Parts: sequence; C-alpha cells; structure tokens
Amino acid sequence: MEGQLFYNQFYDLPQRDINFFQFVQEIKQHHLLWRENMTLLILLKGEVELTVHGQVTIMKEDDLYLVNPNYEYSTMARTKNCLAAVVIFDPVIFRRNTDNFDALIFDCRTTEENRYEDKFNRIRGLSAFLMKRGMNEDNLLDVEGGYYLFASLLMRDFPPEYYSTGLGEQRLYTFDNILEYIRGNYKSNITLQDVAKVGNYNPAYISHLFKSKVRVGFHDCVTRLRLRSAVADLNHTDKSMVEIALDNGFPNAKSFYKSFRDMYQKTPFQYKKQIMSGEFSDLRSSAEQQQSQQKINEMGIPYPNDIVEKKIKEYMDKMCLI
Repeated sequence: MEGQLFYNQFYDLPQRDINFFQFVQEIKQHHLLWRENMTLLILLKGEVELTVHGQVTIMKEDDLYLVNPNYEYSTMARTKNCLAAVVIFDPVIFRRNTDNFDALIFDCRTTEENRYEDKFNRIRGLSAFLMKRGMNEDNLLDVEGGYYLFASLLMRDFPPEYYSTGLGEQRLYTFDNILEYIRGNYKSNITLQDVAKVGNYNPAYISHLFKSKVRVGFHDCVTRLRLRSAVADLNHTDKSMVEIALDNGFPNAKSFYKSFRDMYQKTPFQYKKQIMSGEFSDLRSSAEQQQSQQKINEMGIPYPNDIVEKKIKEYMDKMCLI
C-alpha cells in the first residue's frame, strides 16, 4: 500500500514522442510493481527500503534511482512520513538518438559518495522544473523543452547499455496474449506447457520469449505476479501464511517463504512483524482505507505540500546544466 498522491501530472503527446506521468507519493508498505516504462524515484523525505530485481538498496533523502523497464521493484518506509517524487516515462523519447530505444538499460542511481554530483543535481532539478511548470497549463512549451532536456541529459551523463529482444511484431503480439493469460491464471497451477498451447509454440520457444521480452524466465514471471498479490494480502488482511501462499498460487508455504526471501531479503513473517509493530504499526491500512485513498488519488488533485515546494525550489536552485 502506498499513501496519498500529490502533484499528479500526465502528458501524452505521441506525435512528439512524449508520454510521462509525474507525481509525489507517500511511501508506506511494500507494494510490488512491474512496469514496461522507465521509473525514476527521488526520495524527498525519510528513509526507504527499495528492492529492485531482488537487490535491496536503502534510499535516504535526495537519493534517486532509475528503475529500468520490466524490472520488478517495491518500496517500504523505514521511517514515518516518507515522500518520493516519481516520474514514469516511455523510452520512446530516446528514439531521436537511437532506433533501439526500447532496449536501453541505464545505471542511474545515487550513493552516499555521489549523491550531490552535478549529473544527479541536473536530473533532480529538471524533474522539479517539470513539476513546477506542469502546474500551469499555459507552460506546455516549457514542459516539452524540459522533458527533451531531461532525456538528453540521461543519455549524455549515464550512457546506457543495450539488450536485444529479437522479437518481431507478431511474436510480440503473441507474447502479450500469453501475459494476459498468465495474469488471469497465476493463482492456479499453470505450467510452461499450458502457456505454450496458448501461444501455439513449443515450450522451449516460449521460454526464449520470456527471457527476450522481460529478461526473466516463465517461472520467475509467474512468481512476480504471485508475490505482488501475496504482499497485498500481508498488508491488508489477517490471513495465515499458509492461506496467503495457497490463495496466491504457491504450492505450499515453503515455496512462498523462499520466493519472498529471495525478493525482499527477509521472511514474510519478519515483514509482517515489522509493519505490525512499533512506529510502523500505523502504516498499515485496511482494504477499505486503501480503496478510499485510491479514489482520492484518481482525482489527480495537486495538493499543496510545504515539503514538496521546498524541495522543488532547492532542486531547481542547485541545477547546473553545463
């Protein structure tokens, strides 16, 4: 469960290769995400545990982390009142630099040593600029220019690597159908053979499709979906660990424990204890509260927030475009 959203902004201008969604998010418990677009996280306040592809990083104030497409990730508050700025953007913006825009992999993340280097100040500053300018619909030219510059500086300051999918349009269409089938059936005992029948290919080729498209195998893909649903149960229900495991497609509790530990470097019991005890106990919310918050979030109201306004100014003041 994540908390309230602030400063929601969405821009979709396909004729100009612009598609991005920007907001400020209150961070609470783990919530496993898996997006086809790139996701930039900037921690404005607090301390957060970020898990990306099974690797755990502790983010502190002003840290940023660019999550590449199809990398599963989740965040969890380590202190109260954690706020993060989030920019979700389509890599199609890089088409002006490369035909392989959908195969880019960036290593853009801060550490204790490099947190305030100019290249990171630029990314934070441009993100703040986009948020500030985006509050006024008359500033569309500013927003477009800022977004192009944001993409250009990512390419310049964080030279990407490339991976190849090797998939044509027909194969991508087949893979999308396969993913849709898995999303609807991951709680049952589906196998690679079942999925192969849906795609009308042999199992070995289906396995290749998964590794080419999402860079994980079939089993890991299904496990992602099961974990995402299981984490929601941990956050919002009082089910036993066995119930959570079986309700979300794991064959038994042992399999659930292993998958959860591989992802979060802790057991489900340790996680449950953490969110239910001490200063983290009030981070838990009921399913009803979650639904209520979702309705508020969908309204997209740019709630004023002193912390966010202060950070926007600070990041823009420190931005160096040279």
